[in-house]
Amino acid sequence: MRPWGLVAVAVVPVALGVTLSGVPAHAESTDTPGTGHGRHSAGAGQDATVSDRLAGTLGTAPGPAPRGSRPAATAGKGSHSMTGPAEGAATSAHSAAMATAAPSAALGAIAATTPTTADAWSSVGTFRTAEGWYAAPIHATLLPDGRVHFIGIARETNPPTPTSRARRVSWVFTPPPVGSAPAADTVITEVAEPVEHTGTPYGDASLYDDLYCTSATLDDTGRVVTAGGTRIVSDRATGELRYTLGLPYQTVFDGTTWQRLPGEMVGRGYLDSAARWYPTLTRLPDKRMLVTGGLELITPNASGTDNRSVETLDPHTGERALVSSHAATPVAIHARDYTSVFVLPYAAAASDLLMIADSGTPVTTAATADAPWNTLPRRTSHGTTDQSGWGASSVMLPIRSGAGAGAAYRNGSILVTGGDMVGTFQRSADVLDPVTGQWGPSVDLGINRHHPDAVVLADGRVLLVAGHDMTGATDVQRAQYVDPLSGFSVTTGASASGVIRGYHSVALLLPDGRVLVGGGRDVVTADSLEKPTYQIYTPDYLARARPMIASAPSQLEYGALFQLPTVGTPSEVVLVALGSQTHSFDTGQRVVQLPVGVTYNRADGAALSIVGTPADSHVAPPGYYGLVVLDGARTPSVAKVVHVG
Repeated sequence: MRPWGLVAVAVVPVALGVTLSGVPAHAESTDTPGTGHGRHSAGAGQDATVSDRLAGTLGTAPGPAPRGSRPAATAGKGSHSMTGPAEGAATSAHSAAMATAAPSAALGAIAATTPTTADAWSSVGTFRTAEGWYAAPIHATLLPDGRVHFIGIARETNPPTPTSRARRVSWVFTPPPVGSAPAADTVITEVAEPVEHTGTPYGDASLYDDLYCTSATLDDTGRVVTAGGTRIVSDRATGELRYTLGLPYQTVFDGTTWQRLPGEMVGRGYLDSAARWYPTLTRLPDKRMLVTGGLELITPNASGTDNRSVETLDPHTGERALVSSHAATPVAIHARDYTSVFVLPYAAAASDLLMIADSGTPVTTAATADAPWNTLPRRTSHGTTDQSGWGASSVMLPIRSGAGAGAAYRNGSILVTGGDMVGTFQRSADVLDPVTGQWGPSVDLGINRHHPDAVVLADGRVLLVAGHDMTGATDVQRAQYVDPLSGFSVTTGASASGVIRGYHSVALLLPDGRVLVGGGRDVVTADSLEKPTYQIYTPDYLARARPMIASAPSQLEYGALFQLPTVGTPSEVVLVALGSQTHSFDTGQRVVQLPVGVTYNRADGAALSIVGTPADSHVAPPGYYGLVVLDGARTPSVAKVVHVG
C-alpha cells in the first residue's frame, strides 16, 4: 500500500496557504529530539481557504418529556472552521469570559447541592518501560479478563522537556488488588503496535506511524479494534515536522496478538484520502463497527482538513461499507478530538444513532447507506458559544426497565458534563432527551471541569473525575457524583487526588467497582505533556458491606431468563459494558438494568432470583459486560464478566 495521499498532499501548501516546515521535530523515534505530537486540544484548525471549500424501551412506555422544550432546528450543511483559541492563551476576550465563570456565579435551573461523601484516592504509581522511560496512558480499554490495555506515549524523562525523546508505546496492565497501593514504579510489558511505517523514507520525507489518537473499542468477541491514528511526516535531513496525517487503516488486538487489517478504510475526506486522526469507533447492534469522522491532515500551525465521512467495518470479515460521504455528513459531527456517538436503545427507530460534538448540536441518523440526518436543538443553556460541546464529556444514562423506565429521564438520554473553557459550560451538566430533542434544566456542578472524564457507575450515578479549571482552582482534584435518580443531585468527594489530570487523562471503571485514573496534562495544555502516572479511586460505596454474586452464567441470550444466586437479596441487577476511554469519551460504557422477577430468600441470607436478559441488541449491543447486583442502599457487588448476544 502506498503511503497516505502524498500525491494529494503535494498540493496542500497551495490549498491551505501555509508553510509546512520550520517547526521542531515530532521526535517519535528514539534517536531524534523534539517536542512530541504537534497538536493539543485547541489546535486543529482549517484556514479560510479550506473552510470556504467545505460544502419501545425494555417493554415500557417512555416517560414524560423533560421541561424546557425548544423549537426544533433544521439540518444544515456548510463551511466550518476548526480554528479555536489555544488553551491557556492570554487573550483579552478569553480573560473577560473566564471572569464570568467564578465559583460564586449563579448557574442553571437546578442549583448545586454539593454535600461531601467519604471516598479515597490511592498513592501515585508510575509506568516505566524496561529501559527506564516513562509511559503515559492516553487510551485505556478494559479487557474481558480484567486486564487493561493502554495505548500511549513514552518519553525518556519525567517531567519531559521540549528536547526529551519520545516514542510510541502500548502495554497490558493488571491493576493492583483491592487494599493494595499502586507500586511506585510499575515496569510495563510492551505490546508492539502493528503499524505500517517506522521512519520509512519517502522521497525527502520520513514517515512514522503510531496509534496515539486512534479510536479503540471492544468488538463483540472482546477484541480491541482500532481505527485511524497518527502519521508523522518529517524532513529526512533536518527532522523538522512537515505535517501530521491520520492513519487509513484499522487493527485488531485479541489480548495476545495484534494485527493490522488488510486494506484501507473507504470513507474519504476533503483531500480524498482515507486518513483519520481522532475518529470515533462504535460497536453496533449487528456486530459491525461504526467509524465516524476524524481529521485528515494537520499542519504545524494547527490548520488542516477533516474527514467527516462515516463507514462500517465487519471486524470478522474485514468488509467495509460507506454510510455517509464527507460532503453528505453534517458539519455538526466535527470534533477537534472525538465525536461522541451513541447507539439508542430503540430497535424500531428509523434513526438509532445519536452524535454530538464540539458545536453542541446533536444529530441522529442510522448505520445504513444514505440514511437521513436529523438535527436537534443545540446545547445553549449558558449562552450561544459555538463550542459548547468542546471539552465536554458525554455519557448515555443507565437504561432502566420496568417501573424504573422513564421515572427520572427517558431511556437513551445523554448527559453532557463540562465543556467550553470560555464561560460557564465547564461547570454545568445538561440532559438531552433524544426522542423529543429537548434539553432539560441545567445542573450546576459547582466545579469547573474542562475535559473531565465521566464514568457511569453500576449504581446509576455518573462519576466525574479529572479535567482542569482554567482559573487554576484545585477543586477539580475532587470527584463528583451526579445522581439522575435523585433529581440530578450533585455530591462531592471529600478527598483530593493531589494531581491535576487535564487533557488526555483516562478513567476506567474496574470490575471490583474501583476506578483507574491516569495520564493527563496540566491546566495549560499547550505548555504541558502527559503524565506517566495513575491512581486508583475508591468510590464512596466501597465503605459499605457489599452484596455478592455466588455464580453467574457465562453467556446471556436476548429475551431470556436466567437464575442468579446471590448472598443478600438484590434490589437491582445491571449489566455494565466494559469501557474503552480516551479524550473524555468512553466508546464502550453502557449500563443496562435487567428486570428481576421472583426472588427466593433463604434463612441463611442466600437468595435466588429469576432475572430477564435485555430484549434486543439495541438495548445491549453484543459483547462483554459486567453483571452486577445492587442491594437496597444501591451498593454494587463485584462484577461477574458475562457475554451477551
